[in-house]
Amino acid sequence: DLGLAFTSGQNVEDALDLGKIDESTGGTLRFGMTYKLPLMENFFLNPTFQLSFFTEEYDFGGMAVNVNGQQLHLETISGKTTQINFGVNPSYYFMPATAKFRPYAGLGIKLNMNSFGEADVKFREGDTTLEGADSKTSLALGPMVGFDYNLNDKMAIPFILQYDLLLAKNMGNVFLVSTGIIFYF
Repeated sequence: DLGLAFTSGQNVEDALDLGKIDESTGGTLRFGMTYKLPLMENFFLNPTFQLSFFTEEYDFGGMAVNVNGQQLHLETISGKTTQINFGVNPSYYFMPATAKFRPYAGLGIKLNMNSFGEADVKFREGDTTLEGADSKTSLALGPMVGFDYNLNDKMAIPFILQYDLLLAKNMGNVFLVSTGIIFYF
């Protein structure tokens, strides 16, 4: 089945090398296409393409930092990222295709291409904007669990928990929780 997916989710990066982070939040809007290629009765290979838009904010709680020889107190950093990824997700479904509720477990393997926008940085002493960083490409690998709730033979509601271990220097790993709707053609 070829599916067109629209999902939204929450992502949390867990390995930023910036010191103490009080809180990290972010939202994701994702558009994608997936194809469920059956290999055996309940085992599928799912090639995917996704376009994602992330907004992220990190709360540093006034952490003291040295900027150009000046002691400042970092409050928050927020910014936007656009990501294109191509993936292959081998997945095992625990229920047959005719079931309404289809839980599964799998492994996510993705090539991510990120484009970083401007970042807004808030210090107690004043605010500034940093120019967008260069684009980065990374390979991600990680377990995923979830379920598809089939509304009918053409639509499903997915729920996905995924942990992406990013195999790139200076990029944090990501835990993603998402849901949305899938249309099958």
